[in-house]
Amino acid sequence: MKNADIMRLICIWFMVTAHIGSNVRDAIVSDQGVFLVLFDGLSRLSSPGLGLISGYLAYLSLTRRSYVDLLIRRARSLLWPFLLWSMLYVSLLLAVSFLQGEDLDFGLLRSNVLWGLTSWPGNYPLHYLLDLFKCTALMGGAFVLLTSLGASQRTVTGSLLILSLIVFASLTLHDLNAGHPGRNQDSFLPRSDLQLFFSLGFVCADKSFRMFGALSTRPMLLVILAIPFVLTSLVWYDLLQNDILSLDYALGVILHFACRFTGAFLLFALVWRLPTPSANVGLFLRNLAFNVFVSHFIVLSALNSLFDLAPLMAYSPLVYVLALQLAFVLVGLSITLSHHVAGRIDLVRRPTSWRSLPEHQANHR
Repeated sequence: MKNADIMRLICIWFMVTAHIGSNVRDAIVSDQGVFLVLFDGLSRLSSPGLGLISGYLAYLSLTRRSYVDLLIRRARSLLWPFLLWSMLYVSLLLAVSFLQGEDLDFGLLRSNVLWGLTSWPGNYPLHYLLDLFKCTALMGGAFVLLTSLGASQRTVTGSLLILSLIVFASLTLHDLNAGHPGRNQDSFLPRSDLQLFFSLGFVCADKSFRMFGALSTRPMLLVILAIPFVLTSLVWYDLLQNDILSLDYALGVILHFACRFTGAFLLFALVWRLPTPSANVGLFLRNLAFNVFVSHFIVLSALNSLFDLAPLMAYSPLVYVLALQLAFVLVGLSITLSHHVAGRIDLVRRPTSWRSLPEHQANHR
């Protein structure tokens, strides 16, 4: 997929904006529509974008390696960072309790606050990593099973698409009835919207992503995508401003998904038009996006604990958001550069095998 690393970085930026917005949304719902559209419009494109990319990459991986190998690789890239940063968050909670002279609640080490198995962890953005692994395991397993039974490619992708739509509808209805849409609490299954976006990326990976290249060269189609994105954003904003009944809320959820789909497709098409970065730049962008994601909630919690940010938010919500985003980027950049420096040092210290020397390779060609 062209410019996937750029798209991933933009989606992470939108996601952390959504998490900042969750702290200030109530204060700006009444009279600051521009910021609300930013928080609940643009920022909500992160889940479709990241889900589509992750599903696409999972499908490509299954065409090149075994299902077990894919799960091992995803465990290293998703589960290990999840456990590391979740443990860091819980450790900080225990440290704060200790410094304040409170009783230490070691039950946190056995609860969803750390593990996030049936509800979001304390460091709640990390649930995304765990849900991506669940999506990979479930969708990849279904793909391998249907393929082993001799089903054609068209039958496999069609069956998986229908199944994902049924699961999405069931989970969404369950969440709405339980009063926590999108959270899928008290269940081991992944978040309903992420499951849908991941599945679409997976089943459409072999051919359909070329449509973004076609869209990017047709300005009129981009305008057609932009119109429903703007309209659904405005209607969703209007629903958030007013007291909403259950029927209106269900309508709002539908409109919100329409906003996310059209906006994500529009964003993919626009990013497709950008120059493709080199491999090294792409790797840097990928690592930066990931490090900003895994660290931003701890940074946000620390800043809220150490400083009174209410005056800054009262002065300007936009300045408040930009200041926090700058802090997230600086921390993520520091982690990325430290990993790069550590990798360089390890490379220098690592003894060079005589088999890798140029003269040896020249003699054995």
